[in-house]
Order: sequence, then C-alpha cells, then structure tokens
Amino acid sequence: MALSTSQQLELQTQLQQAVVSCSERCLYFAAKWSPIPPLPHRINLHTPTNTQHRAAELATSFPSSEDTDEEDEDTDLPPPIQHTNPDHTEARLEARELPRYLLAKSLFDTREFDRCASVFLPVQIPHSTPGPQIPGPTRISLGSSQNQYKLPLDATRPKLNLKGNTPLGKQAPRLDATLPKSLSQKSLFLSLYARYLSGSKRANEDSETILGPSDGPMSPNKALPSILATLETYFTSRGGLQELTNSQGYLDYLYGLCLSKSSADAALAKQWLLRAVNIQPYNWSAWLDLASLVGSVEELGQLSPHLPKNIVTLLFHVHINQELFQQTPEVFGTLEQLESIFPRSAWLMQQKATLHYHTRDHETAQQCFETLSRDHPGRLEGLEVYSNLLYILPDRPGLAALASLASDTDKFRPETNCILGNYYALLAQHEKAILHFRRALTLDRSFQTAWTLMGHEYIELKNTQAAIESYRRAVDTNRKDYRAWYEGCGTVSGGSEDVGGGWGGVWEVWEVGECYSGF
Repeated sequence: MALSTSQQLELQTQLQQAVVSCSERCLYFAAKWSPIPPLPHRINLHTPTNTQHRAAELATSFPSSEDTDEEDEDTDLPPPIQHTNPDHTEARLEARELPRYLLAKSLFDTREFDRCASVFLPVQIPHSTPGPQIPGPTRISLGSSQNQYKLPLDATRPKLNLKGNTPLGKQAPRLDATLPKSLSQKSLFLSLYARYLSGSKRANEDSETILGPSDGPMSPNKALPSILATLETYFTSRGGLQELTNSQGYLDYLYGLCLSKSSADAALAKQWLLRAVNIQPYNWSAWLDLASLVGSVEELGQLSPHLPKNIVTLLFHVHINQELFQQTPEVFGTLEQLESIFPRSAWLMQQKATLHYHTRDHETAQQCFETLSRDHPGRLEGLEVYSNLLYILPDRPGLAALASLASDTDKFRPETNCILGNYYALLAQHEKAILHFRRALTLDRSFQTAWTLMGHEYIELKNTQAAIESYRRAVDTNRKDYRAWYEGCGTVSGGSEDVGGGWGGVWEVWEVGECYSGF
C-alpha cells in the first residue's frame, strides 16, 4: 500500500495542517494522536491536557532522504503551511478576536482554565445538577433494532428543539446558556473545553484516596450540564444538523464527549462523535472517545460503514481491535499496510509489540519493545505492557533497566509507577508494589492496568476483599478488558473459600467477561 510521491506530500500536508488546527484549540494529544486517553481523563498530570502530538508524529514518520546516504537537492518537499480558514465569516471573527484568543490560549497553557474560559464567556456558567437525562439537539434513529445506527450526516433529521421536554417527559433544567454575539467556533471551543477541564480538575480533587474508607466512583463533572446547554443553544442558532457546512467538527466532538460523560444515552454520544470524525477526521481525540463507546466486535461491524474513507480510519481499526483483544490476520495486515506508509512511527511499533504480546509471541514482542525503547528514548506510552512481559518471562535485569529508564524520564507518570510496581512484585516486595500501583492510580484513576495488577498483589498478601474491589474497579474502568475477570477472579476463586459479600463483584465481573470465554 505504498503511496506515490504526490500522495505522500498531500497526506503530509494534511497532517501538518491538523497539527496546527488541533494546537490552536489546545488539543495537543490529538495533534500527537496519542493512544493514551485524552487528558480530560488525565487532568491531574503535569503535562497539559491535550490531543495534539500524534499527527505531528505521523507527519515525521514518512520515508525520507535522511534514511539514505544520498543527497538529492531536488527532493520534493511539502509546501509551507499557510493555515487559512476557508470560511470567510469565521476568518474575520478569528482575526477580530486574535488578541483575546492569544490571552485565552496562554491562560490555558498555564492551566488556568477558569480564567481562560472567562476571556470569551465572562458570565460564569453555574454548576448545577443535570436532570435524569439531558435532551440532545437530535435523537438517534434506531429503526427496528437498537443496534442499527444511522449516519449522523442524514439531512432528513429533525431540527433542534430546545423548548421540548426531556425523554422522560420532564422539562429540561433551565441553565444560563447565553452566548456572546459573533463568537468564532475556535474561541467558543477553547472556552467550553477549558470549562470542561476545570470541572474535571475539581471532580478529581473531590475524589477520595484510592481504596480509602470513602472511596467510590469518580465525582461527577459539575460543568457538564451548562456546557451541554450552551452547545444546544449554539447548534440551534446554526441551523442544526442539516447545516453541515457551518461546522468545523470540534464543537461536535466536544458535545459528544460531554454526552458520553453525562447521564445521557451512549447512542446519542456515539452519533455526535461519528459526526465529528466525518467532518474532521484528523481529531484523534474524537476517535478515542468513539472507541470507548464500542463494546464488542459486533458493534464495531455496525459502526464501520459509517466511518470516513480515510487513512485515519485504518489507525482507528488497529486501536479498537487492540481494545477488543482481536489478534486476527486482518489486524496484522492493516498494521503492515500502515507501517509501509509510516515506517518510523513509534505508535505503530507499539501496536505491533502489543499485538505479539497478546498472541503470546513473547520473543517477537520483546524485540519490538527493545527497538521502540532504543529508537524513541524518553517515550513511556505502552511501556507498562513491556514491564508485564518482562515480569512474565521473567527478566529481572531487563525489568530493572526499564524501571531505571522510566524513573529517570518522569517519575510522575502512571506508566512509570506501573513499571516500578512490576519490578517490586518480581522481587516479592508486594507492599512496595501496591504503593506504586496506588501512585499510578492517583495520577490517573482510569489507568486500568494498575487496578488489575494491584489486585494481583493483594492476592499475594491474602487480602481478598481488597483484591476483589481492585478487579471490580478495573472492569468499571474498561469493561472490554478480560484480564481482570479472567486472571484476577480466577485467582480469587482458586485461593479463597470465604470472601463474604465480595463475591457479588466477582460474579458481576464474570458476567461482563463472558464474551471473552475464548481466552
């Protein structure tokens, strides 16, 4: 699937434009297209919340003359990026807002999210509790089956109706959704995204100590209802779903993201995220949130016909099949095609190593991880899987070297603490291992690997209740991952005869994992 020179230049230009577009909206992980969750889920890390740097990585992963000893002054180069908005109305608004936009972006980059939002939305949107369900601008049409989806780009959909009732027949809560007149989409997105991150930050701060006496589900983001109401007002004023040419795709993504985090139904969130990736396919954050709503191979099959015909869709299929633990020849074939286009991509190398790890081809997986660490020093994404592999082999010197490398790179990353936890587990120092797994979860409560591994360590300490709770939380974090119920609950059932009421959680995990019985 090698690209011609002109095709490669065109794709490289599109990726570079995506880097600029995502960076302007502070979606830094999307510009990177990082496989880790976009930082609304990782708000307490020391790096900015973003979605930017994967597009930048792919844009530098093409074959180039640097790979050979030949010098060719006539080598075709992509044209300089001249990022202009084709929508003249939006371009005029952005030009007029430029001084305030630069201030807002500076405040965002320094993590002053409330001040960033107040630049364009000076009236504080009140935090409030949502109703039973939040009405969306449109309802998804399921036809005769709940598993049949309509592409959200259907022009026959009804217009928005904010004055209607909620699906439960109750009037929607009236929130202050007043928008400043003549505000560009870029500035509105930056302001509302800053409010979303501010709410996520507060929710994380309100959460209790990991497995503490009052620990429970993550505190809700109290900014969601007002953000959703504001976006409903916005989309109504723009003509609804029928006016696709009026949307840049980013506000659609934010609406789908907020729906997926609220009590609204997942089908509606999936619809808006589908719309977002069709309008702006290079926003990797939208793809990641869409993947989080796909729970099975069957759902993926129903979703696939509605995805854009774009090379990013191939990347999405590799990612979602990893999430669903599918190691089929088709997945390896797709990965091989992508490697022919992006031979220097660290993300693709990581996916290849992980695929071989899941197929228990440990020798090939180790070679891939070693190449990844050597060619991309300082890159920690995915290395917790490498530490699992070294623990299984077992390779104590290799795991010690990896732990030292990760600690020297960044001690305040969940990947680093998982690697350290595996190292101390291999040394049978289970208390120290649990300490590092708890630190990983303090940095990112959605880091599912740490929940599972901490459950294993509690089993070693014969603390069955804590182990069951760890496995339960692992499944709550990612219900598609079979390891918590298969490895963890199998160990619990084989090593304990009396676990009291905790068995309810085990059976819940078991039911969730029935679809992975092949493992």
